Amino acid sequence: MNMKKLMCLLLLLALLPLTAGAQTAAFAPGMNLSERFDPPHRNLAALTAFDGQVVFADNSQLYVATPDGQTHVKPLHDFLGPVREGGYRAPAFAQDEKRLALLDTQSGALAWVDLSGGAPAPGARLALYWQDYTADMGYYVQVEPPVQYALAGDTLYALDARGANITRFSLDTGKKLPALSAAAQAIVSYRDGKLLLVQALRGADGQGAVPTLMVYDPQADTTAPVQALAGQVGGISYDLASDTLLAAQGNTVYAYPALGEGKPCATLPQNDFFMEYL
Repeated sequence: MNMKKLMCLLLLLALLPLTAGAQTAAFAPGMNLSERFDPPHRNLAALTAFDGQVVFADNSQLYVATPDGQTHVKPLHDFLGPVREGGYRAPAFAQDEKRLALLDTQSGALAWVDLSGGAPAPGARLALYWQDYTADMGYYVQVEPPVQYALAGDTLYALDARGANITRFSLDTGKKLPALSAAAQAIVSYRDGKLLLVQALRGADGQGAVPTLMVYDPQADTTAPVQALAGQVGGISYDLASDTLLAAQGNTVYAYPALGEGKPCATLPQNDFFMEYL
């Protein structure tokens, strides 16, 4: 497992005690979950925490670790179907309050992951309109997919790049919808079908841009400012159970309970390139 992915795993484990589902869990900060799996995963490609469980994927398998020590492994093709000829998997996760989606960012395939029975089970599958991200280079297909994803209602939201306008996909048809006028540096699902955004707003003196936390309401198509953030944000995560936003700012993770005052809660390895992948 490469160092970037290892640090991501250790960071998540350090933050799991903030979630209600992990308060009685056997997830100790710094624990190496790879040791629970035989054989271990080859290369961590995507990771998330959902309903008190740690869910991650390499390029061929989906892994689930539960607080009571159980582990489950499922092939990605059970969820996403076969890999196209000459292609490979590049998994990512998107989630909201009740749902977890697994994406193949190379093909645009999306599948729901059902964890209600313990072992992960594949749900319905959807093909997203992915033509805008692919280019046939003759001997291979080049794909430049979005860098972040979030679920809200019947829509998948995505950032094609940090600072780009927010892209949307229908979860009913897979079609790409008109992009929002709002641009963001980071997006994450929030409660009640809303999104949290980090936007660069002009400062009070009219000079420079201030990273600002916003709440976006898809139903009203409105954004409301919450507060300015202390410094540039590398990534954000929201925990519904504790109503806490986590934001990586420099090498420090800040916790914002109920979107209130932020306080340092963890320190990251000093690697700014890594920050953008939290």
